[in-house]
Amino acid sequence: MELRVKSFGLFLLVVIGSLQQAAAQCPTNPYRTFDGTCNNVQNPSWGAANTLFARLIPAKYSDGRLQPALAKDGSELPNPRKLSVEVFDEGIQNSPEFSLVNMQFGQIVAHDMALTRGVRDQLPCCANGRLQPNRSPRCFAIPVSPDDPVFSARGIDCLGMIRTLTTCDENPATCIRAEQINAVTSFLDLSIVYGNSAQEAQTLREPNTGFLKVEARDGQDWPPRHPNASTTCTLRTPNDACYLTGDGRANQSPHLAILQTAFVREHNRIALDIQRFNRNLSNEEVFQRARHLNIAQYQHIVYNEWLPNFLGRSYMLEQQLIYPASAATNDYSATINPSVINSHTTAAFRFFHSSIQGALKLYEESRISMSKIDINDHTNNPTILEQAVDRYADLLRGLTTQPMGLHDTSLDPATKHFLFRFNNMFGTDLKSLDIQRARDHGLPGYNDFVFYCFRQRAASWDDYNKFLLPEAIELLSTYYKSVDDLDLSVGLAFEKKIDGSQTGKVMRCIMSEQFLRTRKGDRFFYENGNHFTPRQLTEIRRANMARILCDSSRYNGFPAVVQIQPLAFQLPSSKNPLRSCLTHPTPSIIVTGSLQQVLAQCPSNPYRTFDGTCNNIQVPSWGAANTLFTRLLPPKYSDRRSRPALAKDGSELPNARLLSVEVFDEGERNSPEFSLLNMQFGQIVAHDMALTRGVRDQLPCCANGRLQPNRDPRCFAIPVSPDDPVFSARGIECLSMIRTLTNCDENPSNCTRAEQINAVTSYLDLSIVYGNSVEEAQALREPNTGFLKVEIRDGQDWPPRHPSAGATCTLKTPNDACYLTGDGRANQSPHLAILQTVFVREHNRIAREMQRLNGNLNNEEVFQRARHLNIAQYQHIVYYEWLPNFLGRSYMLENQLIYQPRSLTNDYNAFTNPSVINSHTTAAFRFFHSSIQGTLKLYEESRISMGKIDINDHTNNPTILEEASDRYADLLRGLTTQPMGLHDTSLDPATKHFLFRFNNMFGTDLKSLDIQRARDHGLPGYNDFVFYCFQERVATWNDYNKLLLPEAIELLSTYYKSVDDLDLSVGLAFEKKIDGTQTGQIMQCIMGVQFRRTRKGDRFFYENGNYFTNTQVTEIRKANMARILCDTARVNRVVAVTQMQPAAFLLPSSTN
Repeated sequence: MELRVKSFGLFLLVVIGSLQQAAAQCPTNPYRTFDGTCNNVQNPSWGAANTLFARLIPAKYSDGRLQPALAKDGSELPNPRKLSVEVFDEGIQNSPEFSLVNMQFGQIVAHDMALTRGVRDQLPCCANGRLQPNRSPRCFAIPVSPDDPVFSARGIDCLGMIRTLTTCDENPATCIRAEQINAVTSFLDLSIVYGNSAQEAQTLREPNTGFLKVEARDGQDWPPRHPNASTTCTLRTPNDACYLTGDGRANQSPHLAILQTAFVREHNRIALDIQRFNRNLSNEEVFQRARHLNIAQYQHIVYNEWLPNFLGRSYMLEQQLIYPASAATNDYSATINPSVINSHTTAAFRFFHSSIQGALKLYEESRISMSKIDINDHTNNPTILEQAVDRYADLLRGLTTQPMGLHDTSLDPATKHFLFRFNNMFGTDLKSLDIQRARDHGLPGYNDFVFYCFRQRAASWDDYNKFLLPEAIELLSTYYKSVDDLDLSVGLAFEKKIDGSQTGKVMRCIMSEQFLRTRKGDRFFYENGNHFTPRQLTEIRRANMARILCDSSRYNGFPAVVQIQPLAFQLPSSKNPLRSCLTHPTPSIIVTGSLQQVLAQCPSNPYRTFDGTCNNIQVPSWGAANTLFTRLLPPKYSDRRSRPALAKDGSELPNARLLSVEVFDEGERNSPEFSLLNMQFGQIVAHDMALTRGVRDQLPCCANGRLQPNRDPRCFAIPVSPDDPVFSARGIECLSMIRTLTNCDENPSNCTRAEQINAVTSYLDLSIVYGNSVEEAQALREPNTGFLKVEIRDGQDWPPRHPSAGATCTLKTPNDACYLTGDGRANQSPHLAILQTVFVREHNRIAREMQRLNGNLNNEEVFQRARHLNIAQYQHIVYYEWLPNFLGRSYMLENQLIYQPRSLTNDYNAFTNPSVINSHTTAAFRFFHSSIQGTLKLYEESRISMGKIDINDHTNNPTILEEASDRYADLLRGLTTQPMGLHDTSLDPATKHFLFRFNNMFGTDLKSLDIQRARDHGLPGYNDFVFYCFQERVATWNDYNKLLLPEAIELLSTYYKSVDDLDLSVGLAFEKKIDGTQTGQIMQCIMGVQFRRTRKGDRFFYENGNYFTNTQVTEIRKANMARILCDTARVNRVVAVTQMQPAAFLLPSSTN
């Protein structure tokens, strides 16, 4: 079909009001304007708000200027109400194929593209069914016959209708022919969400953010209340819902309000992700990028998911309305005017009015209908959506489950007689209004459009047989005197449907002309290659209506609608079954900036990325390195932004060093059950999951125990009392601590609340071995092999020397050991370096075996498979061998942290965010600090202790491991033979006073640092977490008896003024241990949530069946720590440690 673009004099010249200035000079802007100006740089007013509708055929007025047309013989055209009653059937026939959202989405598109002006003006016309004596010239009431089957009984003589404002109303003196004005942009630009001017957009935006305004109620975000609710909506009570959106018609029906709300929530979902991972973007950039992407998804859904239901996909491909989805298709033409065509919006695109259902059904998740509502009881009042927390979800399920009415010539009584009735005793007739509105707009007759589309006219009623239903032709001929009189809106309704479409020939002609112009005349159309990369386009093409509806139904962050069929516009069926919302793809193009290229398209890769991106396909940044820690509770800052909290009464919280000295005991009590490996492995897991940024920055703070005069703002030093039992004798007045870097440090102007950044991946992925980026991984790999780099000395493999050893480690001599691994903390202690080395050697052991058994594998495949298996063994050890020692095996089974190992258990959940929880890493998971031994013992093979070393003499210097060929083995035996310290409230002096001392005369205090760091991170108090875990707060110190050790309560109450002041890190240390565990109730609660998320939010978790077969998982389950330690303790390939207890985390005993 030829694309026809015609201009009609005044239309192309008129620019109304403020549009003249806007169009005078188009700014260079990568984003579309709100009012649509400057989309076409050569003709800046094309498609803009408050410009004229376009026409395919000149208007047809009886006076050639303004007055509605008459019949060919000069008589009145048939009465619209009479046509509605006698020509159109009554009742609704359900579509066997399409859901109600198919119809409702059509209204969204119609409202996005067109809004006539003045039709709701309160002018004298027809009031209470009676013609007013002093009617306005714009009154175009529809007479009602005395024998009307419905309205006559109610004494109604007329149906009110006000004529649309035109150029002749605005400037009568210069008006040659009336043209209607489109108050909104003609583009598919979600103006219904963002408004049609910069001023409107400003009122819809949350100030100083990239978000749209919402009001949170009952766990859901709603559009803000309309400031003129009483005049905009029909309220029953002053508190009824009435939403402010980009379109005043949003409140027209509950279903329309749902779709409006869905796209508002979708904007904020996108903006949140953009902001989370692009901290340097301004608020404006966040907003515009989110809007840009929201519109792109919407355009894709319109053209590729919705419109083919009506026009037919094959026809759309033929006419280049859509293209085979391969690359970008730049079919933009600056010569095409995208302005909405009058005959499209006023006739053809009203086809879905026959599909409206008068009764809207509510559905349970099982898709059992639970009730229904009358659409007219909720006209201009969407309050029902908020009447219960699940009402939005109930009606949303109805949208996708209830059939729409057939697109035919029958109408539901609700729209034929009672439209907009609400609390009135009568309503109006939608079909009558459609016919009358088309006449108001001067639309030529159906036969004129037959000629426009096919260059032939019907000369007789029989000639209409090519277009209209046979039974309709005789009926219509009894009401219309001439074939030329047939109203366009009536003729379109009686067209024969073209196979594979929901339209007849003339309707398809008009609609396709419009949507060709809408696409090809939009410089910002998503698919033209000017605004999105090919990768981004691929992601946008994954968008569908089902996913947007799923995401919009969240209640308190959880999906209220659990399943929707993939093709939401079609009814659920065996070919379109209900599917979990988790399966509907979220386009991964929301993140820009440094992560943009990585996230633009997640690769189809059987292996996890090094930086953690794309583990979650829907939200590729979840759990990735250099993203924010998550929280169980909002942070608690004294200024609500970044300053550490104060006590409840506004005073300072107890001094962290004072608490460490006076509340916590000194000394080390040995565990009778667990080996030192148990504690040290905890540090490996902690380092694998979290690393705060900036804490080691060399900033002026506290040097040599003295506060610096010009301290950096991030200095958060711990004051030391003059009577401190250890530090005062050394003249120390402070312990240095630098505050963790946050988003407020990186982008102060856009930061509303400080959130700390995790520099490593949140997953259990051995990032301590492999690094947290492709670049890091590359530096750790042996080039052109599948192995990790090692250096061979004295018959053993060691991680390579760090290229910046002098800055990384504390060296005594230039040749001291300093290892390069995936984690910069590997050299912190000899035992930590042993475990780092163990997993490096284990990788190479697996890679050698893989290479031996699979000679055809390339180097990359060998490396990735070895890494894959190394991580799988490690994950198994964490969950099945190590973590039960702390949380308790029965608790872990009950809470599905582990399962009885029989078969695979795919409990991956794409809605679970695995990002590390701030209260976990900064408080709960520091529990093992009390178990650190200050003295590390060396053991012979007979397990006789042969010597010991002070841990602080080897801080950041693991050279001792290489001082003799058997020193590694001696210390490794110590790891599995020496008891760890009890997990209690006592600390070894080595960590309480001399931590990190090395060659210095003094060190620091680990417990003080832990307390101060928790305050730095804004962690709420212990009582806040009591409420989080058990939904009840402690009111008095005695109430803590359920949770804390009895002897601790009185002690703590002497330091903390209020039960609400108790630091989380202090409260956790004094908890009563749960039988069979090493944790108290709150610690178990926090750690349980973290490790549940870590497991269920990891798409690559070894046990979920997606990446290992049942047989392979059975083999992986044989892995244990003892075997890995033994295999990696070789000198010249000979085993250096010949025996070890099977349960290496437990001490050797008669049962182990």
